[in-house]
Amino acid sequence: ADITACAIKLREKCEQQFSKYMDKESSGILSAFLLGSRSDLNQDIVNAFINTGTVHILSVSGLHVGIIYIVIGYVLGFLNKVKGGRFIKVILILLFIWMYAAITGFSPAVCRSAFMISIIATAEGFNRYVNTYNSIAVSLFFLLLFNPYLLVDVGFQLSYLAVLGIIYFQPRIYHCINIDNWLLNNIWIMTSVSIAAQLVTFPLSVYYFHQ
Repeated sequence: ADITACAIKLREKCEQQFSKYMDKESSGILSAFLLGSRSDLNQDIVNAFINTGTVHILSVSGLHVGIIYIVIGYVLGFLNKVKGGRFIKVILILLFIWMYAAITGFSPAVCRSAFMISIIATAEGFNRYVNTYNSIAVSLFFLLLFNPYLLVDVGFQLSYLAVLGIIYFQPRIYHCINIDNWLLNNIWIMTSVSIAAQLVTFPLSVYYFHQ
């Protein structure tokens, strides 16, 4: 409870800083994008994002956690050369990731990604091989152990489906076209990721949202 209270206070301080330097509409969008808080967004703005199919921008996701992991891993890269540095690096990465998860209110997508990255970071710290499907299964098990009702949460379902779709279908879609140009190849990589995610989440999106 104390950790949650501190996380809420920290999120409120961040929102206050956004409001201090931005207008209400901009600070509301930034709070939703970075912190997962939509309290300052009016319904017209939310509807505009829904109608354009970009409402996911207003929610924190595994992508945010992934970016934090990459940045922190890069900044703390020097610890790999220090005796015992790998262990310290893992501890710091886990602290930052779960601190962010707490600030965002432990949303299903962030928790799923935080669990998976925690497993990956710990395994890398001890030079162990990580099976992606096993990481997904472990994160799924512990999240449902903590809250079984997440199983009927739409965001939870879409989040795991998207990840599984990307892991399974993205390599197959990507190898359908061979591109030699570096820039076009990277664009195609991102496009294939998007196609893979949309492919598996499309039926569920139509079922729940009829669009």
